[in-house]
Amino acid sequence: MNGIGLAVLGMAVLAASWGITALVLRAGLARRVLDIPNARSSHLVPTPRGGGIGLVAAGSAALWWLVAGAGLPAATAALTGAALAIAAIGLADDLKPLSARLRLAVQLGAGLALLAALPEAPRLALGGGEAPAWLALAAALGGLAWLTNLYNFMDGIDGLAGLQGVAVGSAAALVLGLAGSGMWPAPLVVAAAAAGFSLWNLPPARIFMGDVGSAWLGFMFAGLALLSSLDDPRLPWCWLVLLAVFVSDASVTLLTRLARGERIHEAHRSHQYQRLTRRWAARFEALGATAPAARARAHRRYSLGAMAVVLIWLLPLAGALALGTLEPLVALLLAYGPLVAAALWLGAGRPGELP
Repeated sequence: MNGIGLAVLGMAVLAASWGITALVLRAGLARRVLDIPNARSSHLVPTPRGGGIGLVAAGSAALWWLVAGAGLPAATAALTGAALAIAAIGLADDLKPLSARLRLAVQLGAGLALLAALPEAPRLALGGGEAPAWLALAAALGGLAWLTNLYNFMDGIDGLAGLQGVAVGSAAALVLGLAGSGMWPAPLVVAAAAAGFSLWNLPPARIFMGDVGSAWLGFMFAGLALLSSLDDPRLPWCWLVLLAVFVSDASVTLLTRLARGERIHEAHRSHQYQRLTRRWAARFEALGATAPAARARAHRRYSLGAMAVVLIWLLPLAGALALGTLEPLVALLLAYGPLVAAALWLGAGRPGELP
């Protein structure tokens, strides 16, 4: 597909995602499928959830069309189908909370199905060569499950998960193109789908993504990293660099809570992004803003800032890695060093408020 055709497809995906999300919003309001604020919430008013249905439907249809008509590898269809299973269990959890074991079982099953559909074993650059096949397979399965849940953990303030989908998907398309991978149109489609949803989710959000959308985005990004490894074993590291904003916050938070002996499956508000946006909102209120306006401003600042980190800092690192001018370890240290330090400094995973 040429550039014009892909641009038209991207606009169609964005419009479809926006339109389907609008329908879900109306249905959620009519049927009272609402996320009710509680002590751990970052919002103040009941808000419809499940808006991720729009981005899942639009993105999945476009990916299947690209496989059928534009030459994306057949394994992309398997990824799309596995991701739909992830979205389905996420939607069920949005409507009625499910056990963590059931969700994890579906995630692992979808991951195994995707691995079985690959034409060859995944590849992973390691120490100047490639990792053994068993290690690459284990990393792939673990990465699929972890990123699926990680993205869900990070969907806690207005705009953040959707705009990261836009930023990471767009950046990944450019990086894959630089590396000569034929997979580059796929993350661009995901970015367009996330953009259509984000028009309804920008602070103050009118609808939330829900597990149906956040889990789909996480699994899809992990799956695309897996498929792109078949073209170049350095590309999974490029994806890990691009996802550093989410991976650093979620990982530091999880490890800190584990070290404190907390039950990590229980809901909390101790992620870096939650702690920082609460402090910003309190300061905006002290300056005279209403509570809703203060939260919206804080969420907007963080979500746009996280998007800027991807495009200004992480994208050049991933591009240099894809072109071979940076080694994976160096790129990862440059990407994660400042972000992990910031998460630790801001107390990710700790109780209490920032001063």
